[in-house]
Amino acid sequence: MIEFHLTDVEGAQYRFQLKLEDQILKTTVEFLSKDPVEQKTLDLSTDLSILEIGEQFGIELPYSCRAGACTTCLCKVEQGKDNLNQNLLGEPIIDLMEDEFLSCIGGFQKDLLEGEEKHVVRAIWQNS
Repeated sequence: MIEFHLTDVEGAQYRFQLKLEDQILKTTVEFLSKDPVEQKTLDLSTDLSILEIGEQFGIELPYSCRAGACTTCLCKVEQGKDNLNQNLLGEPIIDLMEDEFLSCIGGFQKDLLEGEEKHVVRAIWQNS
């Protein structure tokens, strides 16, 4: 199971819980910036980037190329970089710093989505 904390460029905060069950990614997001906190759950594919997962929940996150060639979707990873797969949908075309992650082509390590052990990732969107 992966718990993913995301702060977008406007400061809105989200907490995702992702767990693989019978080859279906059970995904719940809490919209922490709403009062009261809103929660939604969807069954998703494991082959979605972080950007695409956000879009499935109606979260508007910045992007441009969707190919790892620009930095519009750049996130700064504060915790749990090893729980991410930067090359899920392709190789980045640009060089990245150690704590940077392109959400348009990157996703989560699939093997960590199974089981009850919680793996935490914290990221902040960098561009607007």
